[in-house]
Amino acid sequence: NEKESPFVVGCYVWLKPHKKVSKLSEKVRGPFKVVDVGPHYMVEIEDILTDSRCKVHTDRLFIVKGKHSIEELKETAASSQGEYIIEFIVDHRGETEEEIEFRVRGRGYDAEEDTWECLQTVDDSIALDDYLKDHPSLKSVVKEK
Repeated sequence: NEKESPFVVGCYVWLKPHKKVSKLSEKVRGPFKVVDVGPHYMVEIEDILTDSRCKVHTDRLFIVKGKHSIEELKETAASSQGEYIIEFIVDHRGETEEEIEFRVRGRGYDAEEDTWECLQTVDDSIALDDYLKDHPSLKSVVKEK
C-alpha cells in the first residue's frame, strides 16, 4: 500500500544529490518539472532549461514552494547550475565529427542521469582522452587540436 505522492504532473521540484556533496557544492539542483508519476515512488522530471528527462525516487525530491512564473524558475535554474564535471564517457554515437555525440556521466550522478553531449562539450576533457585510448578508431573522427 503506497501512500499518495505529493508530487503531481506539472509541479516543480528541487532535486537532492544522490551522493554526499562537499560543503561548497550546490545542495540541490533545479528546479525541475514533474512530467510523470510512476509506481514505487518513482517520478520522471524534466530539466526546464534543456528538456532532458530522468527518473528519480521521490526521496530525492521536494516541492518548490510559492507561486513563480516559468521565467523566474528558469532564471533560478540557470543561476543555480553548478559546474558539471564529466566523470567519464560511457558511449558514443555518430560517425562524423559533425554528428558524433558522447554519452557522459557527471561526477556524483547516476547512470539514468547520463546525457548525450556534442564533441565541443567534451573536447578538452580528460574523459575524452581516456575514452579515445579505449576506442582508437575514433581518433580519425575526433581531430586533435
